[in-house]
Amino acid sequence: SGALLFSLYPLHFENVSWISGRTDLLAFIFAALSVLFFLRYLRDYKAGILILSAAGFGLSLLSKENAVLLPAVFILILLQKRPGQLEF
Repeated sequence: SGALLFSLYPLHFENVSWISGRTDLLAFIFAALSVLFFLRYLRDYKAGILILSAAGFGLSLLSKENAVLLPAVFILILLQKRPGQLEF
């Protein structure tokens, strides 16, 4: 279904068709993994998960400089967190 949607409305097609768009995809994948590991850390409070989140952030930052805004996402997540509410 994703391929059908992409064929009808190819938004940002250069990210998948040109080699220069590879950095955008890599940065997104690593940033998404970093956020997922951070959310898991907020649920479990295990240091290993936080290290994985930091590694994902580092790899995302090495892929593309736009990932420098990822700590702002973490801050927004922490501001939305209420005591006792960690169901994501």
